[in-house]
Amino acid sequence: MDFIGYRITSGEPTILVALLFQKLKEKGVDIPVIVGGVVPSEDIPRVKEMGVVEVFGPGNSMDSIANFIKNYHRGNQGGKEKS
Repeated sequence: MDFIGYRITSGEPTILVALLFQKLKEKGVDIPVIVGGVVPSEDIPRVKEMGVVEVFGPGNSMDSIANFIKNYHRGNQGGKEKS
């Protein structure tokens, strides 16, 4: 299972995520996207509306991210992945 992990360290998350999804659409790529890093809490619902399946802020462990990916995969077996 493929995922794109996008780490945002500065800038405007909604603009950066919009640009990412624009490029993915141009290339015909349909892969779930997770975002990590510094994303203001008020931007989280907006980036999820754009198609991000989850946002991991500072302090999230690699284990929590890996568990999310495993559970996401199980929840989407036999069906089209959300992205």
